[in-house]
Amino acid sequence: MTVTKDDPEAFALEELRCALVVSNLPAIPEDKHAKLHAVVSKIFSQLGTVRALDMPVTGGYAVVEYASAAEARRALQRTDGYKLDKSHVLRVQLLGEVERLRELDVQHPWEPPSELAAELSDEVVQLVSARPNLWSHLADPRGRDQFVLCAGADTAVYWFDPVLPPELAYERSNWTESGVRWSPLGSYLATFHRQGVALWGGGEFEKIVRFAHDHPRLIHFSRNESYLVSYNAPDAPEPLIVWEADTGRKLRAFPGPLRLPQRLLDALWNQVFEERAKAEAANPMLAQMQATETRRLEAARASGTPPVGIGRFPWPLIQFSADETLMAQLGDDCVHVYGPLPEQVGLVDRRPVPAHGVSGMEWSPAANILALWSPEEGQSPARVLLLEMPSRRELRQKALYSVAQIELLWHPQGKYLACRVDRLTRSRKGRFTTFEIFRVNERDVPVEVLEFSERDRVSAFAWEPKGDRFAVLHQEVPAAVPAGAAAAATTATAALRPVVTFYEVQRDALRSLFSLERKQCNRLHWSPSGAGHILLAGLGSMGGVLEWWNVPEQELMGMNEHFACTDIEWDPSGRFVTTWVSATASRIEHGYQMWTFYGRKVGGAVAVENLFELAWRPRPRRWLLSADEERQVRRELKQYRVRYEAEDVALREQQRSGARVARREALAEWQALVERARARYAAEAEARARLWAGVPGAREAVRAAPAAAAEEEEEIEDVVEEVLEEKEEVLQKWLSEEDERD
Repeated sequence: MTVTKDDPEAFALEELRCALVVSNLPAIPEDKHAKLHAVVSKIFSQLGTVRALDMPVTGGYAVVEYASAAEARRALQRTDGYKLDKSHVLRVQLLGEVERLRELDVQHPWEPPSELAAELSDEVVQLVSARPNLWSHLADPRGRDQFVLCAGADTAVYWFDPVLPPELAYERSNWTESGVRWSPLGSYLATFHRQGVALWGGGEFEKIVRFAHDHPRLIHFSRNESYLVSYNAPDAPEPLIVWEADTGRKLRAFPGPLRLPQRLLDALWNQVFEERAKAEAANPMLAQMQATETRRLEAARASGTPPVGIGRFPWPLIQFSADETLMAQLGDDCVHVYGPLPEQVGLVDRRPVPAHGVSGMEWSPAANILALWSPEEGQSPARVLLLEMPSRRELRQKALYSVAQIELLWHPQGKYLACRVDRLTRSRKGRFTTFEIFRVNERDVPVEVLEFSERDRVSAFAWEPKGDRFAVLHQEVPAAVPAGAAAAATTATAALRPVVTFYEVQRDALRSLFSLERKQCNRLHWSPSGAGHILLAGLGSMGGVLEWWNVPEQELMGMNEHFACTDIEWDPSGRFVTTWVSATASRIEHGYQMWTFYGRKVGGAVAVENLFELAWRPRPRRWLLSADEERQVRRELKQYRVRYEAEDVALREQQRSGARVARREALAEWQALVERARARYAAEAEARARLWAGVPGAREAVRAAPAAAAEEEEEIEDVVEEVLEEKEEVLQKWLSEEDERD
């Protein structure tokens, strides 16, 4: 149907559908306006017939009108997130959507669109319409963070304050059947039940929405919490379901039985049988006792069923792009990419992305870039491929030889891709590790290579969340020695300890910063603050040794230990870190300990019997403030700091005063008890005299008892200390005035 100007309302609506609002353009002087206008016109004219392009001078935005609504939608998909330069990433939206949001009454409760409400049940519509404020916890006056504890059948959410003991925010028994999960931005808390998954939120943790999927075992959120994937069992009718998180609408269900790519399935089963072979070699009788179980596993492998052990399951099976418009699933010699979401859940361009022998994939956390890797086959080398989606444009490809395994490790900000490549030596009997660092944001995607020798065994790799640094944990394996020197070799191996080396990706090269040798360390935990702080942890057999380092200053900030520690997690601000002992990994010392970012204990260790999960509530990645409000906060930061420090001092003094009051009240209660006992003793004097009347010498003993008790009574003296003056002096150079108050 053609819309004409004879129908003004329909014509205006069609105009809104054909026009795009482009924001985040450079605000440039008037003399450069024509050049920028030409650049923007070139970008958008390639995607359709542009009828008009209006771009005010120094406005920082433009309005592009296409000949049809279909062309406008296609241009929206291709240009939203387009990188104009290093500082300007385009944000594109339909003019009709902008007008709808502009006219929206902020006081009016949100209601789902009528076409969406028709697909939802009455229960879901009612829950969505009466939805609580999911970010109410961010308005806490003290700016506190929350963490959740699961112990036995009890689940509790606490407020954490470095000055006061943890404050209970919400507690419930039998709230979940197999653990909980925070959503990536902290809006929801997910719980597992026999009937499915439920999301809870708001100040009182009300039920927001539920997803009906019998006996769910794993879930995965998209980056911005728009979608959720649930998985239950490989032989279920619908083992894998994709949901819309806000409404609970089922977007796509993958029918069972679940089929994994053959390469991935073979790798999982090979791992299972290698572990069984090692166990049977150590205990030959075990092979005879478990012969039936071995035949069952071989039959399951032949049928194409994945291993039952959830720890080996390659989760997530479905990954979402950074802007959540696409989702990808690994296939045999291809990758299935679906979208654009949520309008379409079918294959993009109605065909999968061909990738011969593909064995792994990872989306960039910052752009719609898909990283793939394929192993060697015959004379064909292994390769790493970067694809821009949905255009399928190849950004970079690199061939690699003598490859045993590749692991894709994206930088949290999407600036770099590190490929850990385990290579075979010429004899094919040994292995060594190299790292291929792709500079994704630079022209032609250059690659830096970091190579370790065959004697250097790499244990861990970790990117700094905000920055260009990364850490590698490695250990030099001693060379082979003659048989007569076996004792010396054993001594040398026992004395060896891992080495942690820090590197930085600089503009022109990859540079080694410094190394920490002979460290009791098997875990690397960067602080999310971006200040360059890292926790080196030696868990398990190393006894829970902890070292806090300031990498920019190459300085040891603190050293301590948490015996039997099994897990470590930083809080979202990077100011505190939690070490805890899980009941699933240890039989003793269940509980947790809070630390500052430089290794000082915050309070004492908290014992929690049968603790099996502890997780901090994430924060939104971007502040909910405008640019002007954020600049104002930065200008007034010192004033805020003074106010918060005064609050901390007042709270600490209140704690000390409360302790003194509690001691005085306990002493007064004891003295009152003594006085009541004395009064009762005096009141019963005549009764005692009558009872002892017939006993020779008893009268003198009764009279002497009170006098003797008075002589033996000790005087209790209460010593009260009063603080007349306090003086704090910062001795460490890493605690400057610009640092956080803790």
